[in-house]
Amino acid sequence: DSTGNPILHKLGNTQPDFRLSMSHTFSFKRFSAYVLADGWFNRKMFNEEIHWSLGDFNVRYGDQDGKSVETAKPIGYFWRAPQPDGAGTGVGGFYDVLGGNTKTVQSAAFTKLREVSLSYNVGSVRGIGDWSVSVIGRNLYTFTDFLGWDPEAGGGGTSLNSGAIGGVAAFQYPQTRQFTLALGSRF
Repeated sequence: DSTGNPILHKLGNTQPDFRLSMSHTFSFKRFSAYVLADGWFNRKMFNEEIHWSLGDFNVRYGDQDGKSVETAKPIGYFWRAPQPDGAGTGVGGFYDVLGGNTKTVQSAAFTKLREVSLSYNVGSVRGIGDWSVSVIGRNLYTFTDFLGWDPEAGGGGTSLNSGAIGGVAAFQYPQTRQFTLALGSRF
């Protein structure tokens, strides 16, 4: 503000404005396909993964390689350090000892291809059952601009430890991609 004090203002909401899921089943002769997509829209999250990388100078947009002295950003642009006497809050920068800012609170909107299933109906085998063979893939792809591992994996990083109230992407592993071969029958 005009007196030099930091301004605290809302940078976003971890709750999406809306969610949308769609599933479709397609059948042709003995083949069938099933697709499930899910999306969370207009959502923000503190990306601690990128935030730590700013402090360690490991983020691509912090790379000053190939810049001239005139066009390169100073070290204080990305990293906040205490003053030498330890009395102040530092020299500025986006790495602010785990304080969220406009560089590290990012859009966590996404659309995921949750499941794709391809099936073939074999029919009865030696007069028994109605057999089918399926190949199923789960958690196949995430469409997002989020720079962390997974915008859905943001767990609780607040004093209440609630991802619903204050989601933080802090190195949680995303859901694994799975492939399954299924053999089914009806009798």
